[in-house]
Amino acid sequence: MGTYLKPQGRPTKFRKEFIEKMIDFFNVEPIRKEIMAESSKPNGEVSKTYKYVPNYLPTLIRFAKSIDVDFATVYRWSTKEELPENFKELPKAKQQELLDMQGFCNAYKHAKQAQEDFLIQGGLSGAMPASAFIFTAKNVSSMRDKVEQEIKITEVKPLLDNLRTKKIGYSEVETKVIDGKEAKVIESD
Repeated sequence: MGTYLKPQGRPTKFRKEFIEKMIDFFNVEPIRKEIMAESSKPNGEVSKTYKYVPNYLPTLIRFAKSIDVDFATVYRWSTKEELPENFKELPKAKQQELLDMQGFCNAYKHAKQAQEDFLIQGGLSGAMPASAFIFTAKNVSSMRDKVEQEIKITEVKPLLDNLRTKKIGYSEVETKVIDGKEAKVIESD
């Protein structure tokens, strides 16, 4: 069993309660109702007109500010998925800290899902401008435009067959597997 050397540097700012704080921070309703105008009727009744506005999008950088920790540090905690190879050799307190950081990483995965749902619900409600919603959703979440392409092989096949049988300054067309994909390679003479 190897020896554990105490790490140098500043003690971590990580606290186990940050896991719950992150979950609460990202579980925000996407829209809120605000009073747009109030008017009084002659009978003394007050009439209110409301509008729906989007809440602030919960992001990791805003969460980092809310707990007063540098964004780069919080980002590092949120991506720390694997335990070090010498995990079992570490002191129990360090092991627990690393396990808690893994819990933080898992909480961030759930936070990203909550963030995506926030965008979907806010966009579908009409409270967010459509172009802003689309741009943000593509850049912040896993949502992407789906592009379908249809390739007709029947038009290319006769050309490849022709190249395979004739030598026009090139040797035979050869099929090779490159990076796990079949590729046609033409080698020159």
